[in-house]
Formats: sequence, C-alpha cells, structure tokens
Amino acid sequence: MNPILILCFALLMLSVEAIEIDPSQKKVPEQFYNSKGGFSIFTGDPERIQKANKIDFKEFETKVTLNPAVLSIGAVATVLKIEFSIKNIGKKTYVLSYPDAQRYELIIKDAAGVVVYKWSADKIFVQQVGTSLLNANDRIAYVPQVNLSDFDSPAKAGLYMVELSLANYPEIKAMAPLTLTP
Repeated sequence: MNPILILCFALLMLSVEAIEIDPSQKKVPEQFYNSKGGFSIFTGDPERIQKANKIDFKEFETKVTLNPAVLSIGAVATVLKIEFSIKNIGKKTYVLSYPDAQRYELIIKDAAGVVVYKWSADKIFVQQVGTSLLNANDRIAYVPQVNLSDFDSPAKAGLYMVELSLANYPEIKAMAPLTLTP
C-alpha cells in the first residue's frame, strides 16, 4: 500500500474527534434528548412510537401439538412432549419483549378447570430483558416436556386441557386437549 496514502489516513483519523455518549454525564448530542430532557434513542412523537410498536394479536397464528395426545398413566414412559408454535401471519415485523428469560407459560388444567401443573412454578428465570424478532411469515416454536410425576397431585384418568401462552403476551396462546387413561 502507498505510504503517502497511509500517512494521510493516519492524519485524518487524528483529526476526527469521537463523541462519548453517556447520559449520566450529559455528553450526549442534543438530538438524543426529548422535549422533557430525558435521554432516548427515539426522537419524535411518543404517540407515533407507541403506535409503531403496537402489536396486533390477530396477526399471530398459534398451535399446540401434543405427543401423544392420549397418554396412559400406567405406562413406563409417562412423558408428554409438547410443541407450541407461533407464526406471524401479518405483513409487519414484530419485536416481542420479555422482562426476564421466561419466553412461555405452560399450564395444565383438569376437567374441573383446576390447575394441576404450572411449568414456571419451580423455576427461577435470569432477570435480563430479552426480545424475539418475528418477521412476516416467520415462526418460533418452543418444545417443552412434562412428566406426569411433576403434576401437583397424582395424575388421574380423565380429560385435561394443555394451555400455552407467550410470557408477557397472554393474548398469544393456544390450547389442546389431553386424555389420560388408566
């Protein structure tokens, strides 16, 4: 490479001043402060930002698949495999945000509507905000497994309802019936 070109580039880099962005020290360029003096990477009308981030729950297609859908309590393998899928059937990209590491909730209710299993009941989630980006026609899926021995009380033969929803978005949910046989 040409040494003169390298020297010119080095001199140019020395003359460029970096801007430190630190809201606590007020060194942020003015354009990053809103009209009330608060720091935000979004400039403009807060109502427009809220409207742009609004989620239309009708644009999500959800599905729960159980394997098996009929499970024998006396069988050697009493593990229920579940697939919870969410598809963005709209034209807009959605950013789903979560306050912690939990992404879904799984609840199983007996025929009387009593909760016999709640997936998150015995779990601790990392307290870190997270997001999922779901483009148009994209699908995300979660595949939990539930052992019948994890039910709050001993499993009995009968009809149950398996309900899954996205954490922080209870409107995005799906259900499927589960039959337990003796």
